Amino acid sequence: MKTHGFTLIEVICVLSLISLLTALSLPAFNSLMGVVELNTTATNIASDLRAAQIKAMASHFTHEIRFERNGYKILRDNFLEGKLEELKTVNLSRRLSFMTIQTLKFSAAGFPQPGGFGTITLKRSGGGSRKIIVSSVGRVRIE
Repeated sequence: MKTHGFTLIEVICVLSLISLLTALSLPAFNSLMGVVELNTTATNIASDLRAAQIKAMASHFTHEIRFERNGYKILRDNFLEGKLEELKTVNLSRRLSFMTIQTLKFSAAGFPQPGGFGTITLKRSGGGSRKIIVSSVGRVRIE
């Protein structure tokens, strides 16, 4: 008599092996996801800085980016009305934060204003960091 299928012991052994391999791979997967989140966020910040620079040139208004511990705001200095207009607010993931509180400013010509350039350091709570650098001529890059 031929029987088809698996015994209960065979199924339990296979499921145990799969569970063990999954448990061993989870820490590496979580670490990889943290690095991906850090890199993606740094790229998004650099993109927002470049967009603020382009908007400053197009609108002829100074744009500033205020970095706080857990997020940043992009503001337009509407000197005609004498106020700052908030264009965008971004809150970081709770695993990410900025190491310093800083303000970057782009003039209507697209160049950073004096004191409006520098390095923003984004760090991850599990370790690792990325630097977003705005040079004195307005070049934005990530290290």
